[in-house]
Amino acid sequence: MERFSARDLREHDAAWDPLEGEALATAGAEYELLAWTGSCPEETAGQLAVLMSRMSIDTPTGELSYDPEQWDVARLRNVEDTRQRAGLTALVAAARHRGSGELAAYSVLQLTPSNPWLADQDDTLVAAGHRGHRLGMLVKLRNLRRIRAEFPAVERVFTYDAAENDHMLAINVALGFRPAGYDGEWQRALTA
Repeated sequence: MERFSARDLREHDAAWDPLEGEALATAGAEYELLAWTGSCPEETAGQLAVLMSRMSIDTPTGELSYDPEQWDVARLRNVEDTRQRAGLTALVAAARHRGSGELAAYSVLQLTPSNPWLADQDDTLVAAGHRGHRLGMLVKLRNLRRIRAEFPAVERVFTYDAAENDHMLAINVALGFRPAGYDGEWQRALTA
């Protein structure tokens, strides 16, 4: 089961500054935040593809079972090109570990010109070895601040999270997202 949540960006965001301060203090100087619109910078594309591969197996899915997805730079570029041809704008925020230079987390917000008042929270993932540093909060918050500054027509952001994903749901609630509904998914196991 997935929970559908919404954040009205016209509402006051007094909690964002303290949340960001706490998250930055927890992350410390070990991480830096990156952000881009549209295509991922070439020097980061391979690492982003690795994180995107992890989305299929590292996120809570309840009792559903998914096969691991394989992502590479070619597949990433195909998705970016498809978004662009469809008129979608993707805002991406990422956290990079300074010591290793590897991407540790990312989050994507998508906008479409057909609904200029709406943004869709797409993937957010923190790599397993980097969890506990509040990076999910930092990348989500970076994108929410960017959308407010760069796309003031956007009034609402929607997101879907597995009902079992307590950590991401807690981040969303702290950022001001409120439950708006549920979506059920079923999986049929084929027997030989």
